[in-house]
Amino acid sequence: MGIGALALAWAACALGARDDLPAPPQAAAAAPAAHGEPVAPPVTRRWTIDGERSNAQFRIRLLGIVPMSGEFTQLRGEIAFDAARGEVHVDARLPSGELRMDNESHAAWARSPEFFDAANHPTILFQSRPLPVSVLRDGGAIDGDLTLRGVTRAVGLKVERGTCDFARERECTIEVYGQVRRTDFGMAARRATVGDWVSLRLRIVAGVEGD
Repeated sequence: MGIGALALAWAACALGARDDLPAPPQAAAAAPAAHGEPVAPPVTRRWTIDGERSNAQFRIRLLGIVPMSGEFTQLRGEIAFDAARGEVHVDARLPSGELRMDNESHAAWARSPEFFDAANHPTILFQSRPLPVSVLRDGGAIDGDLTLRGVTRAVGLKVERGTCDFARERECTIEVYGQVRRTDFGMAARRATVGDWVSLRLRIVAGVEGD
């Protein structure tokens, strides 16, 4: 056999050996994605708000001087914790008819169509946008949507330094506060005597659900 024939035979053997080699690690790792295999979704834990220990307070001024305050009981909802993203989402609901004030006639007026209109709009809802979990521990801004009297507006509130420790699954207590304009939600009655700005303060106590 000549030198040229030997060279061709050697090249054929070398190519055959390469075909038998295992796929490189990169190709093997990419195979599941190429075949469209599903990726597991992030785990979200839901913390239930304790309605017996949570509440929401509001305060407004009459004639620009005299403060008038009230309290909603039975605050319900949840705090959803996305461990993969390190984010939380707060969903708080208030029954507008469950309102207490020092003067019952004032409470009846607050529940009336002039103010909260509890008969036609029984639920007050606040839903936050996703925020870093550190805000519920260290304090900071919490933005979201407030639905009142069937009107939804974007609002910016504040969170005081809290006791939330989602990693250790301890009870979470936060204080949320801020101000909204009542006329933004259709409460335009008695503007000559009742102030437009309403101060809000929510105390939220939540605990983790079972596994």
